[in-house]
Amino acid sequence: MKPERPISLRERQATLTRDQILNEAYELLVNHPDKPFSHEAIAARAGIGARTVYRYFPAQSDLDGALWMRLRQEAGTIFPTEEEILPQIPVLFGGFDRGRDQTNRKNRG
Repeated sequence: MKPERPISLRERQATLTRDQILNEAYELLVNHPDKPFSHEAIAARAGIGARTVYRYFPAQSDLDGALWMRLRQEAGTIFPTEEEILPQIPVLFGGFDRGRDQTNRKNRG
């Protein structure tokens, strides 16, 4: 097994830039809902060029989607993937089956 390679400076900077863009987008949306919500407006708030915002989020829908995902992560409303939930199904339905059995016993008297 290969050891994990360290994260490069370029990758760290890219992550920081993306986070900065999303932070400014969030602030603009929440604190200034009356102002335009655009790549240019976010770039001006972040102190970067609009082209940088477009590099990370080429379309408005990309920016909206990333911001929505961040909000869901912070709110804890991201549902598990199919791969994550499938192993849990027997445990979940086992509880339903036990509850059904208890209810049936009570109903029989």
